[in-house]
Amino acid sequence: MSFTRVIIQEAKAPATETGCRVSLYKLSQQPAKLRIIFDKAAFEAAGLTADQCFYLEIGDGEHKGLIRMVPHQSGDLTGRNRKRGRSSNMRVTVEFECGHIQQFVNRAEKACPTHWRRFEDGTIEIAMPRWVFVAKSTEVAPKPPAASDEQRRQHNEHLERRRRMKMGG
Repeated sequence: MSFTRVIIQEAKAPATETGCRVSLYKLSQQPAKLRIIFDKAAFEAAGLTADQCFYLEIGDGEHKGLIRMVPHQSGDLTGRNRKRGRSSNMRVTVEFECGHIQQFVNRAEKACPTHWRRFEDGTIEIAMPRWVFVAKSTEVAPKPPAASDEQRRQHNEHLERRRRMKMGG
């Protein structure tokens, strides 16, 4: 047997990584909810902390596709520190759960990196991913047809046969 030398390369962050990711998550029949995820190091490097409160503003017209997090003492949006991933590849993040936003599509979207910037007054502006621009009429997938009475009967017979086989009779 022979061996071939392997050159080990260190894993690097993707070139598109910006320190901010945005996703929509959906649990069963509930509406999709917006989640904004910052890498803790990038968030703190911008002079921000997880316990700050923000108002969320959504751009429309010429600002469609942009959202702003405006710092305010009575803001209803606060972050929480989370650890994501396995211990060897763990990321410490600051996450903001924004709830359902009527202007966005009502489906789950994976977290993807987005561009963001911080203004002098502490306001954060985030450029949203492409799914913001999808027409809401295209978001609903057709429902599968309901099972007929005959299909239900056949399914129940199949389950009964399997149950009898397990019991040995």
